Amino acid sequence: MNDANLAAAITRATDHARATGALLPLGIEQSTISGGGFAFSVFCLSSLALKDAAKLFHPNPGAKPVNPFLPYEQDLFVANLSATHVAILNKFPLFERHILMVTRVFEEQLSLLTIPDFTAVAKTLTELDGLVFYNGGIVAGASQPHKHLQWVPSGTFAIEAALPATANCGELQKLPAFNFRHALVALDEKIMADPATAAPYLHEIFYRACAHCGIKAVNGMLPPYNLLAGRRWLLLVPRSVEHWECGPEKVSMNAMSFAGSIFVRRSEHMELMREAGPMALLDAVTYPA
Repeated sequence: MNDANLAAAITRATDHARATGALLPLGIEQSTISGGGFAFSVFCLSSLALKDAAKLFHPNPGAKPVNPFLPYEQDLFVANLSATHVAILNKFPLFERHILMVTRVFEEQLSLLTIPDFTAVAKTLTELDGLVFYNGGIVAGASQPHKHLQWVPSGTFAIEAALPATANCGELQKLPAFNFRHALVALDEKIMADPATAAPYLHEIFYRACAHCGIKAVNGMLPPYNLLAGRRWLLLVPRSVEHWECGPEKVSMNAMSFAGSIFVRRSEHMELMREAGPMALLDAVTYPA
C-alpha cells in the first residue's frame, strides 16, 4: 500500500459512508481559548449525534454495552493494515478523514501496546502525515474497551506549534508549558520513514517514556495514560482522573486535549473553561511533574 492508495482509500470510504449515512459528525460549535502559550480549540458536540452514539453502544436500556468493532460496520471500512489491524472511519468524527486502527480480535484498551500495534501506527504515519493518538483506558477518555488507535490529519493542533524546533532524537524531554508529568521524545525521521524500522523503534521509545513517567504494567495491563505521536515526536501523559470538574459540571479529557483540542457537551462548559484557563483542565487530570 502506498501513500496515494491509503489516501485514496480514506477518500473512497468517506464518500461511501456519507452516501449511506454511516457517518455522524459530532462538532457543531468551535471556539478558541488561549492559555499557557497555546490556542486551544474547544468544540461543543452535537447532542443529537451523542444520542445516536449512545444508542449504538447501548441499543436497549439496561442491556450490556455493544462492541462496535466486532464486527465493525462495513460501510466504515477503509483498508486492511495488517494481519492484526484494520482501518475504519470514526463513525462520529470531529475531524475530516478521522480513522481508527482496530485490532481484528478483542484486546483490552489498557493491555500492553505491542509491535503489531506500532506496525499499524508506523504504516499509517509512513503513508500519511498526521497525528496518531491513543486513550489508554476509560480514565484516559477511551469510549470503548476494545483496543483501537486513532489517526487524524495534521495541521490543526496547537501542540504542533509548541514542539521544539530542534532536539536530540530519542532524548526524553518536556514541554515548558506543561507543568504536569509527561515525556516528550523527538523521533528520528529516517527511521520513521520505513515501517519495518519504525515499529520496533516506536515500541522501544514508548516503553522508555513509560518508565520515565512511572507507568508500569500490572498483570499485563497498564495504568491510564494518553499517547500522541507524529513523524517527528511522541508524547506520553499519565492520567489520574477522567474529568475536570467545576462544581457539578464535568468535562471529559482525552489525548486530543493535550494536542490542544477539547470537546464539551454543553456551551456553558466553554465559559467555565474560559474562566479557569485550559491549562488548569490539563493539570486537574494529570499528576504533578
